[in-house]
Amino acid sequence: MTTVASLCVEKVSIVKGKKALLTAVSLEAQAGEILCLLGNNGSGKSTLLRACAGIEDTFTGRILVEGADLFTMPLSARADRIAWLPQGGERVENYSALQYVALANERHRFYGKRSPSEASQKDQLLSCLEIFEATSLKDREITSLSGGEWMRVQLARVWAQGARVICLDEPNVELDLRFLTLLSSRIREMAREAGVTFLISTHDLGFAFSVANRLCALEGGTLKWDKTAATVFGTTHLQELYGVQVNWLGTPGPLYS
Repeated sequence: MTTVASLCVEKVSIVKGKKALLTAVSLEAQAGEILCLLGNNGSGKSTLLRACAGIEDTFTGRILVEGADLFTMPLSARADRIAWLPQGGERVENYSALQYVALANERHRFYGKRSPSEASQKDQLLSCLEIFEATSLKDREITSLSGGEWMRVQLARVWAQGARVICLDEPNVELDLRFLTLLSSRIREMAREAGVTFLISTHDLGFAFSVANRLCALEGGTLKWDKTAATVFGTTHLQELYGVQVNWLGTPGPLYS
């Protein structure tokens, strides 16, 4: 019996003006896999994430989620299957943290689906804030939050969406070591226990080795390599990708745990 990939990117190319942002990028991820995208600034990581999240739709190729074409499925189905955290999420005034997390459930009303009861919805939203130890922030206006607090609230909203594939663009930015450890643990837990697939962009190699099953390197909009984290550790792959000397210490695995 053939297993249908949770996320399948088939020869995706994106050109803006005369610049090729992505060129024939292909990769697959099974349910419960965690893929980290690596590469220098401008290598195409965020562009690929936006395409996989359904935000960037001017491309050639195909993106399949659980075997269905992302851009031909109804928007309601897309919202159920894909969640994403953009880089540098914009804050708006007069929104509490709890109200912001509640935006994850707006798709029920927007797409005419049956909404959860107000009580059960609030319990679910609070539990997602609790996952990132952010319950105490629930009544704070999001414009008043520190960078790390804001990141944790954004992550709670992503978790509240209940999607099967989660795309995260530099989710570790602004987090101190305590909450970086927490994020690493929560990602591995969701992948292992709920079979959620993660596609994550990061510049933090320690974080990447802490969470990823596979590391995918982008360079100039092309996929340079797609390897298991254990295969990359201790080799010259990262040195060649970033053009700097990499000195290896310890062993691969959960560095933040």
